[in-house]
Amino acid sequence: MMNLRLMEKGLANESIVEGLMRNWQHEKETLRFWRASSNFVFAFSSNEHRFFLRYNHESEKSIPQFEAQLDFMSYLSGQGFPVVQAVPTRMGHYIQTVETEEGTYVGVVFREANGMNLEVGLTEEKAWEWGKALAHLHSLSSDYQTESLSLKSHETIVAEIQAILDRHPEEREAFEELGSLKAWFSSLPISKENYGLIHYDFQHDNLFYNEKSRTYEAIDFDDAFYAWYVLDIVTALDGFLHCSNDSVQTPEVKAFLTGYRSIRPIEESLLKQAEYFHRFANLYKFARLLRSLEGTDPVNMPDWLKDVVEKFAAVRDRLRKGFNQI
Repeated sequence: MMNLRLMEKGLANESIVEGLMRNWQHEKETLRFWRASSNFVFAFSSNEHRFFLRYNHESEKSIPQFEAQLDFMSYLSGQGFPVVQAVPTRMGHYIQTVETEEGTYVGVVFREANGMNLEVGLTEEKAWEWGKALAHLHSLSSDYQTESLSLKSHETIVAEIQAILDRHPEEREAFEELGSLKAWFSSLPISKENYGLIHYDFQHDNLFYNEKSRTYEAIDFDDAFYAWYVLDIVTALDGFLHCSNDSVQTPEVKAFLTGYRSIRPIEESLLKQAEYFHRFANLYKFARLLRSLEGTDPVNMPDWLKDVVEKFAAVRDRLRKGFNQI
């Protein structure tokens, strides 16, 4: 999630979208703001097809990071894994930039995903396919090779969390949690079989199900980084898996894990430590919220942004209380 001051400036400057969209064929009257979170997203149509422009300030996501994301998605697509397709500009480029007084903004365009979103109505059969799809991604990831230095790892994320907390010395419980997780990470085995490039947000708002082929098409690889595959399983099942033996036996979770194991094994010793992976995910989210809220001034912000600040602050405070209960 981006810094909210940057979000306010980015949405207030219409020339950013206009400058980026000059490079892609589109019907101007269809261009609509979609959402802003980790990126700014606008929807538009062209030749009766729907597309999405995703862009961000270079301080949030650099051109090499965009390139690394697209390279991984292209690799997955080439291996038969369904991912949303990037769309080239009129000149054949996939990444476009526009300069502003605040710096450079970087954008890409994707086609609308095929299939239906499954944020509600998950059946055991679809949960099985969901787990199978994540296992397929991990199998391909284990063979993925790249020379890019822009892809993050769990160590990069830990360093980012540390840097954010250093700006907030009052967050003592979060510092203690980070120290515990650092020690835990150092004890975990790393191998080609259990560690690789993960999606980190393989949840249903980023997946579209095709009833005919019984496959999922994935979107939003913005958070992808190198870590243990079990972390991807735990974050995918967030909301279903609550780190107890009973939760592992729920029909949805059991079907998901069975589907996953039909493609590749799960290192059970790591799965038994799901609670720790969940704690890491919570700490990472907490740090990102701290960063997003930095510099916000409730006196001089529009009402819509005040609502976002209140929402982010409420989640931040809930996560902080969780550190006290560990």
